[in-house]
Amino acid sequence: MNISLLIPRSVLYPTMGFDIVDGIKESLKKAGVEDPRLTIHNIGVAAREQDVFASCEQALMNGTDIVVAYINPSTAEYVHGLFAASDKILLVLDSGMHFLPQNKLSNAFFISMEGMLCCRETASIAVKSGFTHNIFTCSFYDAGYRGPLSFSNALENNGGQVSFNHVTALKRSEFTVEPIKEQIALREGQGILAAFCGDMAMDFYGSLGEINPDGKAAVFGSPFMIEEVWLDKIPYPGQKITAVSSWARSLKNSENEEFKQILSKPGKANVFSVIAWEAGILLSYVISGPVESVIDSWSSCEFNSPRGHVRMNPDTHYLESPVYQCEVTESENGFCKLEVVSEISSANEEREQLLKEIKTYGDQTTNSWHNAYPCLES
Repeated sequence: MNISLLIPRSVLYPTMGFDIVDGIKESLKKAGVEDPRLTIHNIGVAAREQDVFASCEQALMNGTDIVVAYINPSTAEYVHGLFAASDKILLVLDSGMHFLPQNKLSNAFFISMEGMLCCRETASIAVKSGFTHNIFTCSFYDAGYRGPLSFSNALENNGGQVSFNHVTALKRSEFTVEPIKEQIALREGQGILAAFCGDMAMDFYGSLGEINPDGKAAVFGSPFMIEEVWLDKIPYPGQKITAVSSWARSLKNSENEEFKQILSKPGKANVFSVIAWEAGILLSYVISGPVESVIDSWSSCEFNSPRGHVRMNPDTHYLESPVYQCEVTESENGFCKLEVVSEISSANEEREQLLKEIKTYGDQTTNSWHNAYPCLES
């Protein structure tokens, strides 16, 4: 079976493409597939649907059976007709920061980091911890994705609210937290919900001592606020940050230990190589068979992953993963360290609520960045 990989790039994660390719290859190798036929195409930041369409079309014309692509679900909808018409398969890798398609795509499957679900769970934790009024702050970049909407909706669903919204400036040189400081002074007992990634997250962490010097306002973050490639570089701000993620290096399961042992180079075991590893597991099930067998094989599969036990939802073609409450604490060298607190027990209920909201908002015209999150060119 011939497989093509559509790999993006990002200045925030320069090795992102390599991590995805290595995750797939090492997973296949573990499954006994030593020399898979992989063709690799770079799709930039995956922002132009027409370019992704052209790459998929060319791959299929060249005899590809399965295309694995790190793209937005909306882009997957745009190109899906090619796969349905040719009886080929699209396997989408995604951050989970965009809406899923409203309806199941017959020839497409999704492996996601569950970003929106993690934001919902984090907001629920904030309210259950007593923070019903919360300041929401995010980068100009994160404001163009669906994390902020998930935070807001989950707060409302749990009896909380956003008391103040703050979006940082586009230019990093214009970053300021003065509006947050002013708002904290106006009302005691507020929480802070934050959505940042990469160097933008680093700037926010660096400002926490200024925003919240006495630590009275609890801080809750989006999943990429606790992404460990960047956390390793960020000095601990003096107060813990709570967030939810679908994976962490410290997760205790045998698959995760083996995954980290195989991808042992510093920083190589990360959220991108994890979902690529899962893609490799799916590919190993079908790589020796006809492409016609893939839909039946994948639609109801489940297996153990570095993220825990995962299962494909046959109604959505969406691989569902456990999610975990985590805390950012201080490492021995004074930098940030991620610790897993517990698995979230309400993930299925929150996931159902998220799917309902996707159907509600899917009928409305909404704007967003087209880049696959977190892909940036500059």
